[in-house]
Amino acid sequence: MLLLNKAAVKKRKPVTREQIRLARAEKLLHLPKKLREKARTMQRNIKTREDLFGHMTQLAYELDRMTPYDWTHKKEGVRTATETILDKRAVFQNLGPLVKRRLGWLVTKNPKGYRGSGLDDIGVHPFVTYKDDGDLYAIDMCTSRLRKAETIASMGRTRMSDREFTAFALGLAGEDLSFTHKKHRQALKTVKRGIKINPNDYVLYCTLGEMHYQLGNDRAAEAAYREAIRIAPDLADPYIAWGNFRFYTYVDKTWAVQAYTQATQRQTQDPHLLRQLERKLYHLGLRSLHKRTKEKRQKVMDKKGIRIIGNCWT
Repeated sequence: MLLLNKAAVKKRKPVTREQIRLARAEKLLHLPKKLREKARTMQRNIKTREDLFGHMTQLAYELDRMTPYDWTHKKEGVRTATETILDKRAVFQNLGPLVKRRLGWLVTKNPKGYRGSGLDDIGVHPFVTYKDDGDLYAIDMCTSRLRKAETIASMGRTRMSDREFTAFALGLAGEDLSFTHKKHRQALKTVKRGIKINPNDYVLYCTLGEMHYQLGNDRAAEAAYREAIRIAPDLADPYIAWGNFRFYTYVDKTWAVQAYTQATQRQTQDPHLLRQLERKLYHLGLRSLHKRTKEKRQKVMDKKGIRIIGNCWT
């Protein structure tokens, strides 16, 4: 799983009004009426920033309590990640004028479920953020509280605008539809909607390639990965994803080796991806490239202050 590195995007397409319109069209509110009414009731009691801070913490608790996992995945058989995440932002917006221009998005890459599991069980995790007096807080639904964003342990983090996050969430929804629910064609359409909203997101093109692969359209998948590389040509991440596609698609592993070799010649700040690359290079018998990649991963981890202890990381 990739985390968008906006600084790596070289050939950036300008933001258009149509992209903003499409992003806004995705924001449908599906949360229970009781919770929306609770937010409006709270709004009447908010007079200061301190009041707002306390009410946001209470809302985080209510969201966690009222939206269990089973409920969040029910909508025509599938409640996508898009709706679940964007609903949460909409509830906080109901707190009124004091939150305007203070809310944002933060996406981190860390172990799934916030438990240490080495470099294996890794996922991307979204947070609604709140800016107060120069400090950035993440609204953590799992612990039902506001935490300073800098205290969230992560291998990487990306702050996103509403438009960028909407596109990201559509990519997340596509993965959910495809991998969890096996609805590959619906997943493909969902990811394409994300690309229309943010054509600069190379991660979405890598996800698009995976969706085409699931449908057996290898030519279209190859084109999607090449587009991801065109967007971020100096970053190793899309090359690793491209190599993984070729590794599993073609009997002739030469094609995968070409992509992996190009990945080793580029930089990334993602130790999880470098670990994936290490394993593939070792499997292919490319010992010198494997050693070089392992050393690069260790340097990245040292720079980020990440340590692996047993099967956990800190």
